[in-house]
Amino acid sequence: MRRILFAPVLAAGLLGGHAPALAQGLPASLFTATGAIGAPEETMLLRRFALTESEGRMAGEHARLSIPVYLRPQEMGARAVVQIGLETAISVMPEASLIEVRFNDTPIGSSSLVGSGARRRIAHEVPQGLLRPGWNLVTLTTRQRHRVDCSTAATYELWSQIDPETSGLLIGTHDAGLQSLTDLASLVPGRDGRHRLRAVLPEGASAETVNLSVRAISLLASRLGFNEPVVDVAHTTGSGPGLDVIMGPRGQLAALGAGRIPDEGAIAVYDDASHERFQLVIAASGPRAASQAVGILERLPAQQDALGVLNAPLLEPQTSVTFAELGEDSREFDGRLYETRFQVRFPSDFFPSDVGRVAIRLSGAYAPGLSQDSQLTVRVNGAVAGALALGREDGAVFSEQAVYVSLAAFRPGLNMVEIEAQLVHPDDAVCLPSVMLDSPTRFLILSESSINVPRYPRIARVPRLTQGFQLDVLG
Repeated sequence: MRRILFAPVLAAGLLGGHAPALAQGLPASLFTATGAIGAPEETMLLRRFALTESEGRMAGEHARLSIPVYLRPQEMGARAVVQIGLETAISVMPEASLIEVRFNDTPIGSSSLVGSGARRRIAHEVPQGLLRPGWNLVTLTTRQRHRVDCSTAATYELWSQIDPETSGLLIGTHDAGLQSLTDLASLVPGRDGRHRLRAVLPEGASAETVNLSVRAISLLASRLGFNEPVVDVAHTTGSGPGLDVIMGPRGQLAALGAGRIPDEGAIAVYDDASHERFQLVIAASGPRAASQAVGILERLPAQQDALGVLNAPLLEPQTSVTFAELGEDSREFDGRLYETRFQVRFPSDFFPSDVGRVAIRLSGAYAPGLSQDSQLTVRVNGAVAGALALGREDGAVFSEQAVYVSLAAFRPGLNMVEIEAQLVHPDDAVCLPSVMLDSPTRFLILSESSINVPRYPRIARVPRLTQGFQLDVLG
């Protein structure tokens, strides 16, 4: 079996909101949803985070991770627990290090980070009333300090690794199963944090039918927020967490593994007793009926709620967004290397060029006595975009201090902006444990800091979503 990853461009059209509302405008005769097949009376399902191992590494003295979780409307009364499996570097001092958990911007608990080198699990109950239908946000923030070394270089030895297999939202599942197409957004990822999508087709399917099946998977991934899904094509359904997109004549669907058979040209969705394997079934005796069913998926609105909950706003020309709107609180920092990152979006027709500059206006302060080589660095998509010196002997308060970044540094879709402040102080050479536990503030960044976007050029035609895709068929 060969697996491939769809291009990251799929992340640009995530779908959220109240599931029943998102099915509005679709012909009832063309869509069927049923309860789970053989569902148990009640279980606690771990809805894993869509988080890969590399994405789950929280490094340095300060790190923040925002993770979207989709909940169905019928799950609002269920018990929910955020479970985190993690391993922390042995260099981390537990007395001065912790991880804080927020659910929809509300703190629900914190735990010490024990640098034993062993994997452990922590769990925090989500209070009643915090769950909301559609996209929810789990935010993890770590504060990590070194046991014995106060140098800036030693901060790179600090890390906590979130385990994709055991981390997620434990949710009570006693509902009636999938109720709408957008309930598919609650699909549980695999153990590696990636969603599995399988196109299931009868032997001898025409090239046009194969293309329509691929188009259906492309639409589902873009609308439902499956970033870099693992996709394969087969003649039978899969096992374990994943989504089977079954397409074929009504008389062949049962042999392909379909749990229910919809009408010709219609769609049905189901989940199994584990609530981890979903089916989307399309009854189509030929390309015309298949195209009709795929048209239903094309009419699903892309409301961008998942990106909105991730605090990744769309940057239109001549707009500005504050750090508060990006999920960044005003924060005092007493460590040696301050790091934060957030995502912003440009429209799909944005044209990167050198004709203008984005102004990142920073407000905050730094303490007296920092070494002359202390500085603040701004990176965009991994490349250094600007820097500010922080070495005044008497410290400084700065307001709307601008770092200008060329529009050429950005790209259509998601962009990563990183801010790093190296805060070197002569006292670091002593490195007393008592100082580590009660260090004075060295740096402050205010949430009123902002990103300001000028006019920018746009291309005349938006590229097709499926351009550049590769697909391997199981042989």
